[in-house]
Amino acid sequence: MRIALYSKQLDGLKRLVEQLATDKRVSHLRTVSVDGAEAGDLSLHNVDVLILDDLIGEWITPAELEKLSNSHPDALIMLIARQDSSALFVDAVGAGVRSILRWPATPAEIDHAIAQCLDRLSRHGARHDGRTFTILAAKGGSGATFTALNLAYIWATRLEKRTLIIDLDLQYGDATFGLGESKHRSNVVQVAQDETLEASYLESACVPLRRNLFLLPSPVSLEEAARLEPSRLDNLLVLASRLFDVVIIDLPSHIDRITTCCMEHSNQVLQVVAPTVVDLRNQQRQLRYLHELGVPVAKVGTLINRMPMSERRRRNVDPFATEIERHLSNRTLGRLPRDDDAAALAIGAGESVVTVAPDSPLSRALESTAHSLLGVTAGETTMPSGWRQWLSRRRQ
Repeated sequence: MRIALYSKQLDGLKRLVEQLATDKRVSHLRTVSVDGAEAGDLSLHNVDVLILDDLIGEWITPAELEKLSNSHPDALIMLIARQDSSALFVDAVGAGVRSILRWPATPAEIDHAIAQCLDRLSRHGARHDGRTFTILAAKGGSGATFTALNLAYIWATRLEKRTLIIDLDLQYGDATFGLGESKHRSNVVQVAQDETLEASYLESACVPLRRNLFLLPSPVSLEEAARLEPSRLDNLLVLASRLFDVVIIDLPSHIDRITTCCMEHSNQVLQVVAPTVVDLRNQQRQLRYLHELGVPVAKVGTLINRMPMSERRRRNVDPFATEIERHLSNRTLGRLPRDDDAAALAIGAGESVVTVAPDSPLSRALESTAHSLLGVTAGETTMPSGWRQWLSRRRQ
């Protein structure tokens, strides 16, 4: 859920902002101080919920708000009411306000208001059941693409989730080679730039890699990559999340309008970090940038890649590895051990690690991480439909 909060006194809403920033239901939070701004600057582009802090009347008239609401019927408008005025409430509801939060509000009242907004969005079809993950490296070579491909493989083939990999590393994207596929008809830029993008076209443009697993590759030329517009990418990501159970977006480590757009549409942002001082510094800087762009803290998690597996191996890697793991532990969603043999075997064969080295520590860690990210326990792994039918007949 993407929220925009407009207020004349943001300092007085610190409790609300902090609660929204740590709420996992909120995928993006933008706060705007309206001091010196005109009501005409109000934008509902890429906004699911607009929160107005007692602004109806002086800053924006009911008629102006009604016009804005009518032009964006999918967005919900919430009013923070600092005064108890029945006349104001009647005008607000008539202008399109669908939720009123009396201020000051308790954390429980704020939570209830957000839950109501989420419920309304779901009933109006503005929400979808598909899960979208954005994955980016703290620095080049951290293993983000390798991790994305292997998680996607497990979701598709082991958990029976229809999964799409979108390669948006527009300059150095190599996801197309990770699972042995080098030929493709189209790429993500061509698909996104289509003015009348439809489900049938997106389905046909995706490259099938394995059962339930598909890829939208990156372009092969910089000239073509430069054509991608964030507004067109919006449409692609919304459609993809409706067609697939899981969408995983492989991004470069730098932050720009394209990567920001992807994170706004994602349920979870995953930073892949190696246990080195350089990676930690880049991860902290990257996290600060994300916070400045309005990405909620609760939405960002860390996957530590190439963790030492034993004291013997620990001596051969960065001596600060243990301290770095401790520093990142509060937001770590998975730990992938350093297993060079299994990783090299998978890359060389153009296969997943769980296929070529199913009993390796890396394979087990990937399986565990893939399950936990979707909230699935190991015992809940979905069986293919044919096996379910066979088992059902046997039980009868």
